[in-house]
Amino acid sequence: MPDLAAKPVATSDGELAALFQLSLEMLCIASTDGFFKRLNPAFQNTLGYSQQELMARPLVDFVHPDDQESTLRELHKLAEGQPTIRFDNRYRCADGSYRWLSWTAVPDSHGQRIYAAASDVTSRRHFEDALRESQRRYRQLLEAITTYRYSVEVRDGRTQFTWHSEGSLVATGYAPADFEADPYLWFNMIHADDRELVRRELRRVLANQDVPPIEHRIRHKNGQVRWVQDTIVLNRDERGRLIRYDGLVQDITERKRVEKRFRRLLESAPDAMVVVDGAGRIAMVSVRTEKLFGYSRQELLGRDVRCLLPERLRAGQGQDCFSSSAPSTGIAMHDCRDLYCLRKNGDEFPAQIFVSPTEGDDGVLLYAAIRDISEHREAQARVAQRTGQLAQLNAELSGALAALQATNEQLVNTQLQLVQAAKTETVGRLAAGIAHEVKNPLAIASLAVEYLSSRINSDCQTVEAITELQQAIKRADVAVQGLMRFARPGKPNLKPGDLKAPVETALLMLKRELALAHVTVTREYDPSIPSMRIDASSIEQVFINIFMNAIDAMPHGGKVTVRIRVARPPVPETDCDLLRGGSFRPHDTLVIAEVEDTGVGIPPEKLPQIFEPFFTTKPVGKGTGLGLTVCRSIVKLHGGTIAIANCAAGGVRVTIVLKGMETYASQEESPDRGR
Repeated sequence: MPDLAAKPVATSDGELAALFQLSLEMLCIASTDGFFKRLNPAFQNTLGYSQQELMARPLVDFVHPDDQESTLRELHKLAEGQPTIRFDNRYRCADGSYRWLSWTAVPDSHGQRIYAAASDVTSRRHFEDALRESQRRYRQLLEAITTYRYSVEVRDGRTQFTWHSEGSLVATGYAPADFEADPYLWFNMIHADDRELVRRELRRVLANQDVPPIEHRIRHKNGQVRWVQDTIVLNRDERGRLIRYDGLVQDITERKRVEKRFRRLLESAPDAMVVVDGAGRIAMVSVRTEKLFGYSRQELLGRDVRCLLPERLRAGQGQDCFSSSAPSTGIAMHDCRDLYCLRKNGDEFPAQIFVSPTEGDDGVLLYAAIRDISEHREAQARVAQRTGQLAQLNAELSGALAALQATNEQLVNTQLQLVQAAKTETVGRLAAGIAHEVKNPLAIASLAVEYLSSRINSDCQTVEAITELQQAIKRADVAVQGLMRFARPGKPNLKPGDLKAPVETALLMLKRELALAHVTVTREYDPSIPSMRIDASSIEQVFINIFMNAIDAMPHGGKVTVRIRVARPPVPETDCDLLRGGSFRPHDTLVIAEVEDTGVGIPPEKLPQIFEPFFTTKPVGKGTGLGLTVCRSIVKLHGGTIAIANCAAGGVRVTIVLKGMETYASQEESPDRGR
């Protein structure tokens, strides 16, 4: 399975790396101490530095001095877990110039890393600066424009008399007398390409219809072509008939030049540009806007800008996004929103809208840059899908690895058990042979010593020698008996009983030894201990061995605590480790006996060997090294477990876990039949 999973994981990593490397956006990973940790090629393409140069110095070293303080504040906010959205600052390029970057960044959950994306908004910044300058000049030009008035008398839909004010001389180069001398001068000075437009609008005026201001070109008397705006106001009699119309002519040549330059800037923007007036109507659009939405320029001009949004968004987000509110200082306020836009054919698409309101003499104009982010969203969806697949594969791989580790642990444990079983079997056969060969000579020696002791006189030295010989034979016999029990453990004679009984018997038998060793005994028995099926004599032997070990571990006296408690299902988690190696089931009622001493303890490195045959921590002549081995065999024959550990406060704790009679009653079978 790991081989099958490896290929998709590598492919997914490759796609993520490719997306990072090929992105036109400037993507990076930085630390909260102000250093770049990873950069994509877009940084080098934009700033001209190599990735090594950018990563070798604090990132604030590349920031314009006027922007360094605000940049450090943003880094501090990110270090505190706050995201950064649309933060603009200037970065120095390798050639010494500066470029405006707009940042969006988020910190990781540990506050150690920053994931950021930057866009080069230098063109947009220059566009906004040029726009503000154009508006300033436009206002100056408007203040200098000279206007003039004219009035035309009308009767029965025909022109009767025309009058021009003195201002006509500045605007057209012709005096009022020139217009009186030549009734057709006003028409002849109109640019040939605009005459049909003016003629059409004048027909509507003579038909008693209101018309919007007419913008057209004229040829000045000095030969220059000038743009003018003719605003016509109709005058009617009490019957509603047209009797006169008055006109106001303004020279808008400079405004048209500014608009032309502004139009070029508008068309050079990489996004679809829309200019909105204070009433929320579209005042100007770029060619990219026409292509993106499918409308012609004429279809959009004058319409509510919210026509570019789906109906469901026009009253909420759309209204907020295209709000004409602006700071009183007139400083541009930038906002970026992810919305959906609506094409003429009814198709919706995700869009990112950058909004910049600017306050002028005629109120607030809203400049909106609209970017189609459909491909970006699709790329995000692909990344999310690949990330999900990667997470799933990683989870499967982790599960397989965990299962493999568990299987390996089982195999290792099984191997160790097999090795230990083989060692025990070998040692058992050896011990049986030695015990058999030694037992008979010991019996003969014992009889001989008894015979000699019955015939000796009162010679003190002889009596002392005979006594020492008898003690030596007794020690050898104990060792042989231990070997026999180790080599051929008998099947326990299980009968209902109380665990306290063999414990108390063992303590009674060792009463003299405990007193001589100055060891006190404390008992802590659970009053609800159930009956058990045990071989009382074998269990008694186990506790005698444990108590003797405790006495030997406290040469200067101490304390032994005997604790018997009950663990009914479900077994507490603290006791679960004690059940390993026993024949227990989830519904078993357990009786747990603990013996703690205040002795010297067992060296930690020797604890794993404590149950091995012939291993002992006692001095030479103090033990055979078979006591705990035999104890474990007896406990295992009862279906239980035995564990030994050092206490935190000093000394050793021996824990024995056995089944209670409640368990056998629920199983309706004996332990023998349950194995």
